[in-house]
Amino acid sequence: MASDRGRQFIYEYNGNERMQEIEYDPTGQREVPSIGSIIIRHEKEWRVMHIVAPVTSRGTIPLIRIFLSHRRPDAPPSVKRIPDRL
Repeated sequence: MASDRGRQFIYEYNGNERMQEIEYDPTGQREVPSIGSIIIRHEKEWRVMHIVAPVTSRGTIPLIRIFLSHRRPDAPPSVKRIPDRL
């Protein structure tokens, strides 16, 4: 049954629960990215920080939560410079 294989991918951006997207994978064949990998969404690079994919008693994974960060850990830290005051 195709409906038994369908899954939902929920993408959360930069730890903000309000910035979520849900995509349905009706065949259940979309690849789940690995933690630390880079994926492109909305023409930006996003690093996969965390994945939650609970398995049901039937061995299926109907809901996959993928937490993304657009800040790459290997990028140099951004520092805001405050001008010196005399």
